[in-house]
Amino acid sequence: MADPDTPSYAAELEVLSKDE
Repeated sequence: MADPDTPSYAAELEVLSKDE
């Protein structure tokens, strides 16, 4: 799992939020 400090992590969270 990538560190939460990476932009990719934030982007993944954004996608998950949008998917809901």
